[in-house]
Amino acid sequence: MRLRKPRLSGATCAAACIADTHLFAPTSDSDALFPGWMKLLPPPEQEALYARIAAEVRRAYEAGLAWLRERDAAFVVHLGDVTGGWGREGMRHPDVRREAARCEADLGSVGVPVRYCVGNHDLGVHQFGGSRDFSPALEAWQHVFGGVFWSRVAADMLALGIASPVADYRGTAPHLLRLKREQEAFLADTLAQHRDKRWTLFLHNPLSVRNLLPVLTPHRRRLNAVVGGDLHRPGSGNLLRAFGRMPGARWMTRTPGLLPFLRRTTVCPSTAPLWWRGYGALELAMAPRRIRPRLVTLERPMESEPVPTASLRWCWKGMHAVQPDAVGGM
Repeated sequence: MRLRKPRLSGATCAAACIADTHLFAPTSDSDALFPGWMKLLPPPEQEALYARIAAEVRRAYEAGLAWLRERDAAFVVHLGDVTGGWGREGMRHPDVRREAARCEADLGSVGVPVRYCVGNHDLGVHQFGGSRDFSPALEAWQHVFGGVFWSRVAADMLALGIASPVADYRGTAPHLLRLKREQEAFLADTLAQHRDKRWTLFLHNPLSVRNLLPVLTPHRRRLNAVVGGDLHRPGSGNLLRAFGRMPGARWMTRTPGLLPFLRRTTVCPSTAPLWWRGYGALELAMAPRRIRPRLVTLERPMESEPVPTASLRWCWKGMHAVQPDAVGGM
């Protein structure tokens, strides 16, 4: 799908979104970049490749900042994976926490309210619906970014933000189970309080909606959109149209009550060049009784250079720990 710059004549931008900036800690010890095969490389080569990719990720992030500063948005949403994390520690690690704090300061200088959604890499969570206790990393995230769920009314639209790793959690940690109940109660109470407004849900993993259907379904008729990140590749309007043919995606059409939400789900492309070419963003423009998503291609700086992680095939091989030499493009 080709990204396009938005034309906003006759419309007011309600929100500007970026996702999956994946800001890396300084060294490859972070395990933030396919550690299964990165560690197969000789240490000097490993560090050189890591630094090269991290530099391009940083350039994409700076391009996103420049774009945000040009927007006439009511508010900005970062849809999660601010950082690449640090193994299972996520933002608990001080190097990663510093990257997150720097991002919070950068976005705070844009001049409009900024909201954040929790990403799985920020928490060191690499399996959605897992049972591992990620409370320490979540506490570190809250220390930098504040509450994990939020709401605001802008341009007569109710915007809701939640933590998808909390919605997906299946473990027994008391703190996370309590937070999960509080998040569901927050959604139910806020949607009931604003029955006169159409609403948009922001979260990192858009597929986490399946774990919130009992709360969201009674208010489905007023839904404008579900807006998420995490999937990196761009998909506008109907998530099924963009991703429904991927292997393992058939469950989407078999989950009772999920289809109406997926048909209104927009995926913000990643800013970081990981799993695709990156340099993506999203504007949500107001239209009569709905939000109109517009995908954006960020302007690349002159010093931008190709990186192997911009290849879906290369990343897939790396994720499955195939030796880099078998992939090419190193």
